[in-house]
Amino acid sequence: LTGSELVRTVAQAAFVVFPSEWYENCPFTVMEAQIYGTPVLASDLGGTGELVKDGVSGELFEAGNQKQLEEKIRRLWTDTGLREKYTRGCREVRFDTTEEYCGKLLEIYTRRITDAE
Repeated sequence: LTGSELVRTVAQAAFVVFPSEWYENCPFTVMEAQIYGTPVLASDLGGTGELVKDGVSGELFEAGNQKQLEEKIRRLWTDTGLREKYTRGCREVRFDTTEEYCGKLLEIYTRRITDAE
């Protein structure tokens, strides 16, 4: 799906499952779902843990842990109150702009250089 059909589908979903076992740095799928107010169940690899606020806009699970993922899917599917809580949490999620993110990186590297001297 693309365009408005994709937006409509994701926005109307109960939640999005992102079971990636790849070290993705900044998966747009996770960001877009939350922007549309859709909670996310995501693996804890890569940068996903920085995007999904565990217990606020969705939940993280151990990558490759099928049992844990299944339990979380069942719980979120049956617990409408929890889904509503995460939907509200998605509305409060804010992602860094490119400038803000680069500024944070520069801070980290500058601090490391200063500490090394």
